[in-house]
Amino acid sequence: MRNDEPIEESAPEPELPESLARDLARLCGEAPPVPPSVDAAIALAARRRLAGIRVRRRALRWAGAAAAAAAALVFAVVLSRPRVQGDIDGNGRVDILDAFALAREIEARSDPRRDRDLNGDGAVDRADVDLIAMTAVNLDRGAFR
Repeated sequence: MRNDEPIEESAPEPELPESLARDLARLCGEAPPVPPSVDAAIALAARRRLAGIRVRRRALRWAGAAAAAAAALVFAVVLSRPRVQGDIDGNGRVDILDAFALAREIEARSDPRRDRDLNGDGAVDRADVDLIAMTAVNLDRGAFR
């Protein structure tokens, strides 16, 4: 639609109740006559403004939906990432910080999870911490098999 095209009227002009029009005329005097060209120009400008607002709202809805989809995709990728055995802090790699984290869990006398038993001896203890530390400094990175 071009900017200079007239927009068709879709609804009739609302009429003021007679009593309200009479009271307003008594308080403010008679309304000055508005030429039809000015009235049409104001109505056209208002419609264009409202159309722009509708377009921005629609774009904002799509942007919100796209952001939600992107967030869902990120969460799906992060949650579907396979756990690395010995990765205590969950950063995707086995390093010396994982050994330190497991040692702190053991020293705190908290009940470490059974998946922390990396050497398979049935207990989560210093031997598991040592295995993580050896894996962290091993260049082969193949200690867990």
